[in-house]
Amino acid sequence: MPQDAIQLSTSAVLRAGRVLRDALDDPDQRALAVTRLALAGERSIGAFDETTAQAFESAGVPARDEPPGERTVDVLAAALGQLDVATTLLAASSAVGERAAPDRTALDQPLRRLGTTVEVLTGLESAPPRRFQDDSPRPSTMEDAIDALRSRVTTAFDAVVKRSSEVVATSITGIRDGGPGALADGWRWAKQNLKLDQIGGKLARLGLRALRGALRILYRLLPSDRLDAIQDRVERLVTTADAGSPALAMVSAALGADEAARTADAALDDRPGDPVRLATATSALTALAARHGKVMDLCGGIATAIGFATALTGLGVLPVLILGAHLGLLGTVVVIGREYVGKIGETISEATR
Repeated sequence: MPQDAIQLSTSAVLRAGRVLRDALDDPDQRALAVTRLALAGERSIGAFDETTAQAFESAGVPARDEPPGERTVDVLAAALGQLDVATTLLAASSAVGERAAPDRTALDQPLRRLGTTVEVLTGLESAPPRRFQDDSPRPSTMEDAIDALRSRVTTAFDAVVKRSSEVVATSITGIRDGGPGALADGWRWAKQNLKLDQIGGKLARLGLRALRGALRILYRLLPSDRLDAIQDRVERLVTTADAGSPALAMVSAALGADEAARTADAALDDRPGDPVRLATATSALTALAARHGKVMDLCGGIATAIGFATALTGLGVLPVLILGAHLGLLGTVVVIGREYVGKIGETISEATR
C-alpha cells in the first residue's frame, strides 16, 4: 500500500489544523482556515479510502487470507492516521463553534497527538525493509538445540500474549465506560449505516466520516466467516475481565496460546534429529515475536486514539462509534494474536517433523 499517500495527506491535515488554531481570533482568516482544513480532511479521507482499498483488493486477494505480515502493518498504520485526523476535525468543529459555543483550546491536544502520529507514519515510510538476523551462537549439540528452541518457544508465546493483553486492557476499560448494554450497542453499530449527513457542521461531518472509515477498516480485518466466533471470544474476554480473571490468563485462552504451547512442548519431547533445523526455527520465532510487537505498537496507538475520542462531546452518535471501535480493535487483536500463535506452532511443526 502506498503509505506515503496516507502520510502526506495526514501531514496536510496537521498543517491546516495549526493554521486554524492560529486564526481563531480573526474572523476572516478563520473562515479561510476552516475551508483549508475541510479540503485537507476531504483529501485525507479520499487517500485513506483509495489506499486501503488497494491493500485489500490488490491481486484480488483479501489481506485477511495472508499470513501475518507487512500488509497488516500498513492497514493498521492507515487506520491510526485516520483516527487522529478524525479527532482533529471533530475538535476543530468544537473550536470554531459549529454546534455549540466555541472552545478555543479544543485543538491543542488533538494537534499534538496528530503530530506524533505523523512522525510514526513518516518513520514507517522511510524505514528500509528489515530482514531479521539472529546473531546468537549456533548450538553445538542436539541437547543445546532443543533447550534453545524450547526457551524461545516460551518467550515467543509469552511475548504475543503480553503485548496483546496490553491493548485488550485499554479497550476493555473503554467498553466498561460505555455502561450497561455497551456490547450490544457496539456490535449493532458494526452492522448498520449511520446517517452522518444529518449531523450539522461541515468539520463535524468530515470528522465522523473519517472516524467511521477507520473503524470499518478494523472490522474488515476480521474474517467474515468467523465473525460469530470472534464476537464470542471478545465477549468472553470482557465478561471474564469483569469477573476479575487475570488478564494474561484470559488473553492466553482467547488466543489459544495455552494449547499451542502444550502441543509445541510435546513435539520437542519427541527429540527431533536435526539441530540445524531447530536452530533455524529458534531464529524464526525471534523474528515472529518482534513482528507481532510492531503490530501491537500500532494497535496500542489505535486504542489510545479511540480513548482520546471519548473526550469529544456534543455528538450523540459518537459514543456508539467509540464502542464499536473498541470491539473492532479487540477482535483485530484476537485475530492477529491467533495468527501469530498459529505461525509459532507451524514453525515448531516444521522444525520437528
